[in-house]
Amino acid sequence: MNRLVVVGAAGSGKTTVARSLADAWQVPFTDLDGLFWGPGWSRVPSARFRDRAAASVRGDRWLVAGNLESWTFGG
Repeated sequence: MNRLVVVGAAGSGKTTVARSLADAWQVPFTDLDGLFWGPGWSRVPSARFRDRAAASVRGDRWLVAGNLESWTFGG
């Protein structure tokens, strides 16, 4: 089982590090920004974001990166 959450400030390099780790571990990678923002950088509804994020961590192996406080992992 490989599960990792990479959290950090905007511009800190978390996505770059997370993608490298996901490639090395050969696990699916999810950037939470890609789930949080819609067209034209509009926020998606909170329920939709939570559903998308929950779907991305359903398996036993995954890696996600982001800095969003609006969703708690595992809860």
